[in-house]
Amino acid sequence: MIRIDQQVRFYCKGLNQEYFFNKLLDKGIVLFDLKKINSLEFTFCIFLHYSRIVESMAVQNSILVLKKKKIGFFSYIKNFFLKFGILAGATVCSISFLLMENFVFRIDVFGNENITSKDIIAFLGSQNISIFSPIHNINCKETERLLIENFEEISSVSIVKKGMSLILNIKEKIAIPNQNYNDLIADFNGRIKSIKAISGTALKSAGDLVKKGDVLIQACVKNQHGEIINIEPKAEICCEIWLESEQLHHAEKYVYTETGRTQINKKISYSGITIFDNFRDVKFQNYEQAYSVKYIKNMILPLKIEYFTYKEIKKELITSCFQDVKDKILCECREIALQNAIENDIIIEERHLIDEQKFGVTSVKYLVLVERNLVYGE
Repeated sequence: MIRIDQQVRFYCKGLNQEYFFNKLLDKGIVLFDLKKINSLEFTFCIFLHYSRIVESMAVQNSILVLKKKKIGFFSYIKNFFLKFGILAGATVCSISFLLMENFVFRIDVFGNENITSKDIIAFLGSQNISIFSPIHNINCKETERLLIENFEEISSVSIVKKGMSLILNIKEKIAIPNQNYNDLIADFNGRIKSIKAISGTALKSAGDLVKKGDVLIQACVKNQHGEIINIEPKAEICCEIWLESEQLHHAEKYVYTETGRTQINKKISYSGITIFDNFRDVKFQNYEQAYSVKYIKNMILPLKIEYFTYKEIKKELITSCFQDVKDKILCECREIALQNAIENDIIIEERHLIDEQKFGVTSVKYLVLVERNLVYGE
């Protein structure tokens, strides 16, 4: 008979068995189904919540516990699931898969550039095609025709049912390229040394100063009839360009560094519904926060795991004398300025300006003058 209440059966070995039983009874421990196996071994049952007390008293009375076995309704259920859990799980998974494969669980759109996937999925929704729609009720040919009729950017589309997914392969119409040419615009600050317009109209001459955004060559010319026509601008230009950089040095400044202590809060959700989180208050006074997400995709339960990482930082006051780091700052400024240089640039001149400002701030500006040959419209 299966008992509802949880009990434990002890299998023990030792002498002075009656003395041990009397000790248990003195503690108010009720014994059930007491049996003597041989002169030294015996067995009995007690309620589960007395288990630790009995073990302790057995040690005190030189009784060796050979084995313990939980009995009762809940232990029976636990053993049942341990024995048949895998079979039951496989059965449930199989049934779930058979049910789920009849519905759409994912819509993938490929080949779209000018049309967003969101717009296409929204249109499918207006045709009663969405997640959890019966996949066997979808007429692929009719849906393809409706997509072409309602999106003029689409030249052709094919829809494929694959498992629980609906896959759309879209081919968009090729846009006719715009034949309007744009003016050549300066992307540097400097001075023109020489300029030769191969095609187009030059608006700058040798010796002119140029700043970023100025028009160098107009993309148009006058033909023999005096008409202005659009043309691709081409030119060969030699110019002197100023490459600049600037740094500020603070005699005193606060910096933030990581202490190495972190706290991570995790959230697990399914279809926007939170099924687990361990959120707790951030224990740091100063911290930086980072966020990351991981998707676990499977056929049964696609999960979204979000990680909120908090890194403790500390605030420190750093003091430094400009003269001690002057050479280092000048070197860094030069390297930054030369990052804008290109191959074949010729360095003509280098100079720097140091300006001591208020509140212990020193400004360092570095200038590199280079000669550059540019060819447009090769």
